[in-house]
Amino acid sequence: MTQQSWVREPVLHFAILGALIFGIDAALSPSGGIELRVPDATRAALISDFERRTGKAPGTAETGVLVDHWIDEELLFREGRRLGLERGDPIVRRRVIQRMKALQRTMYPVEIPSDASLEAWLRAQGDRYELPPRAAFEHVFASGRHRDPKVRAEAHRVALNTGADPTKMGDPFPHARSAGLTELQSIERTYGPPFAEVVSRASVGKWNLAPSEFGWHVVRVLERESGGTAALDDVREVVEQDWMAEQERLVEEEALRGLREKAGL
Repeated sequence: MTQQSWVREPVLHFAILGALIFGIDAALSPSGGIELRVPDATRAALISDFERRTGKAPGTAETGVLVDHWIDEELLFREGRRLGLERGDPIVRRRVIQRMKALQRTMYPVEIPSDASLEAWLRAQGDRYELPPRAAFEHVFASGRHRDPKVRAEAHRVALNTGADPTKMGDPFPHARSAGLTELQSIERTYGPPFAEVVSRASVGKWNLAPSEFGWHVVRVLERESGGTAALDDVREVVEQDWMAEQERLVEEEALRGLREKAGL
């Protein structure tokens, strides 16, 4: 091969170009090796994840594989970040924002509220915690498949008012024949508006006729609550969750305000 043909070889051109790129990259990169230490918390998390997936603790060799795999991924992550591969990636951007918000919550934790704080919140936001009217009841069913179900229901009512056992009367029913305190809206959805209307107005302890989409019922209200503004003890858990969510929102808002001021916005 002549000297001129040797110079014109494409393979040589690629080799020289690669050497130049490698040399420039090395010149621009920090000198010396990469300082990389696996944090104890990371090692523990790797072991815990292995146990969750396999049901057993990893041995020494398996732990070494886990750690080596983490190191490989960390090196790839650092190199990708150095090359700017994360820029413009919406998924990476979203994950970083989520991590930053989580870090802010760690830096500025919200304390457990006092009863006074919760009471004040409940008074200010009372409409959000209105308790719906509820009723507990039992009933005896006269199926619409039979002739004159209303007449049969009336006969049941007379017997019940003279001391008959309701558990030994009536036709089979697709839903429960008694119910604890239940929201009237739920009763209406299950039995229909006419039945729910009787339950909402009937005197407690008395047997009354009530129609439904299934037939006729003899229903007795056992207990009824009118609803209205809730006491703290009735809704403590949800009020506390809402209060803390609002405080976290305020903390996040304050942190963002500080970032905007820092950026001159």
